[in-house]
Amino acid sequence: MPLNRATLIRISTIDRCLQNRYRRWTINDLIDACTDALAEFEGRSNPIKSPHISK
Repeated sequence: MPLNRATLIRISTIDRCLQNRYRRWTINDLIDACTDALAEFEGRSNPIKSPHISK
């Protein structure tokens, strides 16, 4: 999968998470959500790192 597509999945997942105003999201929660989304679309299970979220 190209890097741009992984970035798009990551951004859309973070956007979907932050639209839920009734939950307080931490960096670790966002990392877990992005890892799960990438595993669902790509099939890889290695976790993403915190710099990918904070950029």
